[in-house]
Amino acid sequence: AYHQNVAKDRLPLVMEMEADRMTGLRLTEDDIKQRVQQYEDISRVSQAIMAAGCYYGTADHEKLWTDLLQRVANPPGERSGSTVLLDLRRYPALLLLYSGGIAAVAGEHHSTLLGLLTKPKVTNQRRGSDEPPLRLLTAHDVIEKELANQLWGQRWYSPVSEHLFKLLRESFRVLLSDDRQYQRCFDRFEYLRSLLDVDVLGDVQSVGCFGWRWKHPEEDVRTEIEAEERAVGRNWPPYRAGWFSGHRERFMAAKKKVDDVVARLGWR
Repeated sequence: AYHQNVAKDRLPLVMEMEADRMTGLRLTEDDIKQRVQQYEDISRVSQAIMAAGCYYGTADHEKLWTDLLQRVANPPGERSGSTVLLDLRRYPALLLLYSGGIAAVAGEHHSTLLGLLTKPKVTNQRRGSDEPPLRLLTAHDVIEKELANQLWGQRWYSPVSEHLFKLLRESFRVLLSDDRQYQRCFDRFEYLRSLLDVDVLGDVQSVGCFGWRWKHPEEDVRTEIEAEERAVGRNWPPYRAGWFSGHRERFMAAKKKVDDVVARLGWR
């Protein structure tokens, strides 16, 4: 198996070298699987740093994590070639975003979570502009849904989300020892991200595992989050951290749009 520990400041260079290695070759599913595995292996140290930092850190450390995410999300090197490989170059950044996001949720650091999702600038090569992770670091932008299901031999509604849920479990075993606690933080991260999609960008960019788990009432983070907000009103921690600019009307509008999208998807 391919495994290599890479210092976080060398990760972009390694990504560039790996992305260039197969330029001009005919891609097979095995090629893409190997590339995914390589990215997962070289990202392990950075993932651990991101998770620990976003869980134990304070607002004073937030810039460290947003800068790290921005650096990894903008790998240097050639911008032409296989679309699949070019998109996949942002897979390490997606891994870091999930690691930091889940950890921030677990540590109740809503300002850090907001920063991770909105502050890094990710270059959109097609538009020639910089965009937040909310728009460009989505599961389907990194690995298209049909391809992801082919790679993992599944027929999942949200295959990259499902894969990340399983992949990241062990790395969170110390911070989140209980499986239900881990699932709750994972689903809350994805749901809060979708709410922010609507509030910042105007529409839902991605729906993760929460999009089908809602059918089990005890696993529905949507109702849990709504109940928490209703119970404390303006003192709801995300409001205090700047989410929705502290306005309940914006939260409720975003929630309605996300929940409507989930209902239309009909994932059962």
